[in-house]
Amino acid sequence: MKKINCAPSSTNFKVENKYILKLKEIVRNFRQKNSFYSDHSKFATYADPEYLSIFKEELIEFSKAWIRLQQKNMSSEKEPGVEDHANSRLLHILDTAINASISSKEQLLNEDLAFIGGLIHDIAHLPFAHDGEQTVSKYLEKNGICEMHHSSMARLSLELEGLHDKVIKRMEEKNGKTLGYRKLKELYSTYLTISDIAVCHNGESNLKEVKTNRSKTDSDVEKEYINTFVEPGLDRKTRNRSKEGAIVLLCDPISYVAKDFRDGIIKGAVDVNDPDYEKLFIQMGISKSELDNWALDPSEKKNKIVKRVTRFFRDNLTSNSKGIDGAKMSPDVGNLMYELRELNYEKSIKNTLRKINDILPERTGELIDLYSGLLVEDKSIENFSEFSSCKDAFLATMKSAPYQKSNAIFSKIVETGIERNVRKEVTDIIEGKNSKATVRRKRFEEDIKRLEKLGPITESTKEAYISRVLNEIYLTPKQSQNLYKRNISARHPNTSSKDLKNYEASETYLRLETYEECMAKFKTSLYIAQSTNDFLLKLLLNEGLLTEEEYKQRYLLGGDPKKASIHNVQQIQKNELLNEQNLSGATQDDYRR
Repeated sequence: MKKINCAPSSTNFKVENKYILKLKEIVRNFRQKNSFYSDHSKFATYADPEYLSIFKEELIEFSKAWIRLQQKNMSSEKEPGVEDHANSRLLHILDTAINASISSKEQLLNEDLAFIGGLIHDIAHLPFAHDGEQTVSKYLEKNGICEMHHSSMARLSLELEGLHDKVIKRMEEKNGKTLGYRKLKELYSTYLTISDIAVCHNGESNLKEVKTNRSKTDSDVEKEYINTFVEPGLDRKTRNRSKEGAIVLLCDPISYVAKDFRDGIIKGAVDVNDPDYEKLFIQMGISKSELDNWALDPSEKKNKIVKRVTRFFRDNLTSNSKGIDGAKMSPDVGNLMYELRELNYEKSIKNTLRKINDILPERTGELIDLYSGLLVEDKSIENFSEFSSCKDAFLATMKSAPYQKSNAIFSKIVETGIERNVRKEVTDIIEGKNSKATVRRKRFEEDIKRLEKLGPITESTKEAYISRVLNEIYLTPKQSQNLYKRNISARHPNTSSKDLKNYEASETYLRLETYEECMAKFKTSLYIAQSTNDFLLKLLLNEGLLTEEEYKQRYLLGGDPKKASIHNVQQIQKNELLNEQNLSGATQDDYRR
């Protein structure tokens, strides 16, 4: 009987060491990238397909920022029953993503990356659209902290959602193994490329050509991201490190200029046959005969125009962007697009925006002051019951894991912003430059006057003063208050305790806000920035910063015709006309005809 050898053969059983396995992984990744570039242009940006797929899924299906988009509209306010079919922020984002994806595919770029870039570019728009953005941003500027734009906020929203970490976890669960350092670094670089698209989208500019900034390293992206909060105007100067991002930037206005025309018709601000618009549409390749034929069905005419105009701009972008490392529209077509945007603003947007700036900034500032005070007091969760449900929810959010985990990013933004603003304010005062008067600036002006009496302010004197100021800012609020009192007492040694309190309440010698207080204001501003119109109004109502009457008149009913939307103004005019006709014996049917 032949003996059977049961020992494992070296030919069918081989244990490979970790170095061999790692080498195979590198080769596999290399082949994957090679396969990608063989099907794409040299300007395409590689990103792991699995990562992009899971990122998109996590974003759309599970992210809170995406869910909030359902309640955000393009303009500052939405009128129920009037704008039900008007463009929303969610639809605009989808339009941008689709247009960017189509254009990228035709140029052999990474269409999935372009699509995701489009999905996140406006994901962090603040309540009340650009009015709300200016309100929060100006508040932070006034307090010498930083700016807050929706483009920069997109990355911050993703950070608070922990989106990158969730994608990595999903990938590890799917593949049944922990990803190595090299792979994690590569995937994080992809995450930075995605977020860079949002930070650099500059949708309100008049750009017709955008070049990519391929020299941006991962550390450059991180640094630029922080600087968009602290350097005024930088949000409009940043440039994507991917061509797909440049495509998204120009697809942003392409996706809303035609829709704004349609929205104007829906709101009753624009006539579908308006000759000023038709003049532009003819220049965009729509013939006069086509416009006349479409006029037979006015409700459909606006939709046909939107389709043709959008495709006209997108096709121009695609054809002019081929073969270059960037995005480009021909000068004449680009001019037409921005002419249409200006016409929309004059005839549609300007007339339909509610004038909310008369009360919203002041009241929102008071709300930030109130809620940030709770953070400085450092209330514990056990004491939540003493507050309202709104304050409870706010404090719970501030103490939640995402906010605690993001404290390092918050700190970097606030620290960088404080130092930059202190240096700028001190320099401006020394150089005699006029600037907006802030509480902190008034204090600096006093100090500089005293220093000038002692002798000329040299660069070393200036640096010593700035250093002393920054050290003071990093005191605790209690320490800062005690220092403030000591300074008051030193200046007024013979003052009674009653007068001393009066001095403390005045601006005789101003206490600098501490880092802790600035941080609290930043985090509170971030909380409000992530809310919706209705939620912000709820907070203002709850804290007594907005009365029910003001809410009804301004935000629900339209209020004063001078401050109302065009729909309400038109309704008032119709009612007045109807009353006049009724008085003269005319019937309602006569009016309708």
